[in-house]
Amino acid sequence: MTLIKICGLSDLKATQAADEADFAGFIVGSPHSHRNISLDNFLRLRDELTHAQPVLVTVNPSIKFLHKLQNIPNVIIQLHGQARQFSDFMHKTALGMDLCEFENSEYNDKNHYSFLSIDSINKHGYGGSGESWTWKSLQPRGEPLLVAGGISTANVEYALQQTHAQGVDVSSSLERQGKKDPELIQEFIARVRAL
Repeated sequence: MTLIKICGLSDLKATQAADEADFAGFIVGSPHSHRNISLDNFLRLRDELTHAQPVLVTVNPSIKFLHKLQNIPNVIIQLHGQARQFSDFMHKTALGMDLCEFENSEYNDKNHYSFLSIDSINKHGYGGSGESWTWKSLQPRGEPLLVAGGISTANVEYALQQTHAQGVDVSSSLERQGKKDPELIQEFIARVRAL
């Protein structure tokens, strides 16, 4: 079965729609993102999930913030940017990176990550831009690989065929006017489950 992560959730209706996915992602501690929510809001939305595993996505957080995240039960912490260097000291982590970083990374293979999300990077050096990259076969590393960046209902099958990834990490294509749309989320999940 193809893994599905719906990312950038920020309200109750979208969170409830994403609960049929495998992972529900929330951007926290990343003020550069229009999808950023407070830690308190994340905790409230996390408690609404009954199926999807909650994922707290953060970019370059302070060490103090990372220590606070360590104490949150039943959540995967997805690290981006410089924060990835601290993944060896955290439990239940996932990493986000672009293709070049993935192909050239020397992260600790002894640490088991929940997944690796391979995304395109925008002009500010972050993922979540909705821009696709030249999808090609990804070499497995032991953890599930999720392909991200420009994934939509129309191209998800092609992206999976080209990359051989075990799942998808999607955000931008499930938005209308900058907010997650529950109907688009449900359509996307149904499309992937039908593959």
